[in-house]
Amino acid sequence: MAYESPDSILFGVSKKTLKYGFELEVGCGKVVPEIKYWPNRSAEEDLSKTVEEYEKITKDILVRAVDPAGNFTCNCSPLSNKTSTTISFIFMRHLLFL
Repeated sequence: MAYESPDSILFGVSKKTLKYGFELEVGCGKVVPEIKYWPNRSAEEDLSKTVEEYEKITKDILVRAVDPAGNFTCNCSPLSNKTSTTISFIFMRHLLFL
């Protein structure tokens, strides 16, 4: 086992961190939410309905994650323009490569 005891295991922290695109680092002590898209079955009928469903899901997620003042609802610092642009780009990229 990688850890000597269960007491040394801490949520969000890993002995070996992983780095992904868009400067995302997992296991460094920050918990990163993962979004799983689950569109309605009716959206599978054609591509335009599928894109609309993914756009709706994405917009709903962003509305719940950010209040009108531009702050995260958790104890995080306010979104910078770069961060919000990156988030929007990631979601739009996901929509384009279904």
